[in-house]
Amino acid sequence: MRGVVHDISTDGMCAMLPRQLAPGEQLQLDMADSLLFGHVIFCNPESGEFRTGIEVERVLLGETDLSHILQNVLATHLPALIP
Repeated sequence: MRGVVHDISTDGMCAMLPRQLAPGEQLQLDMADSLLFGHVIFCNPESGEFRTGIEVERVLLGETDLSHILQNVLATHLPALIP
């Protein structure tokens, strides 16, 4: 499913998704040519979508310019996940 990331913090990220997910559900997020793996912390209805809190556990970064931007953002907010 497609969604929109609203913010990235030291605890993970928040995304608006079109359907509800259960807390604890495992996720794979495709961003640019990178993959992020994590699980759902919360999922609350909001404006016809679902505000979903995601704890990111692992990141595999690609080599495109977009992935380099993602790496810089994650290094600022989730430094433990970036080698």
